[in-house]
Amino acid sequence: MKKVLLVNANTEKSPYPVPPLGLCLLAEHLKSFYNVAVYDGTFDEGKSLCLEVERFKPDYIGFSIRNIDDVVADCPVFYPYKIMQEFIDPVRNVTDRPLILGGSGFSIFPGELMHLTGADYGISGEGEETFLRLLQRLDHGHSPAGMPNIWCGAHTPSEKTTFLSLANASDSCIDQKIDFEPYRTRGVYSIQTKRGCALGCIYCTYPCIEGTEYRFRHPDDIAREIRDASERLGDIVFEFVDSTFNEPPGHAEAVC
Repeated sequence: MKKVLLVNANTEKSPYPVPPLGLCLLAEHLKSFYNVAVYDGTFDEGKSLCLEVERFKPDYIGFSIRNIDDVVADCPVFYPYKIMQEFIDPVRNVTDRPLILGGSGFSIFPGELMHLTGADYGISGEGEETFLRLLQRLDHGHSPAGMPNIWCGAHTPSEKTTFLSLANASDSCIDQKIDFEPYRTRGVYSIQTKRGCALGCIYCTYPCIEGTEYRFRHPDDIAREIRDASERLGDIVFEFVDSTFNEPPGHAEAVC
């Protein structure tokens, strides 16, 4: 079974860090097909990433870029330069395996980040099915150029695919994929109850990332996930990380 290393390339210095929910959901989706490991750079800041690459010897390496800058107008911090310095460039020095970009930040500026980083491939939008299709195509020695949602060097993707149904979505099991201990006092356990947003606010990037139609998880599944995580971890804080938790009417009430 081939190996995939998923990297949370986080250079943000937040007092309340958010665990890499999307990366853990991707790992859960891929685990039936690949041997998957997750490296969380939130606290380690890339210091042991090269050691993990040399130890795990992945066939593919995915980097999740969450934010582009800190949106502080009078003193902005541009994260991609630090991501290259602390994560991407060091990995390039120890392996020639394909580097694949993704995450919400990449989905907003995919062409620009492909050009800036020189990555081999990129995935815009939801990653679960697209990442799997990309890896399977590469496994068979075929070029993914022109595939929906997949950036391949200078080639732009074809039309975007439809978004995933969340009716039978898996739990993220965040604490089973990364070291959750640092998040106990400074962070939260992230829970997603739906994806998509139909509000169309002009400043918001969620429609670009998740689409404009709501896709819901069943409230029973959400309650069970919270119960199971509580039984594993004890007294922890949960946070709903939907674009807008109480929209549309009815779903939030059902979850509560």
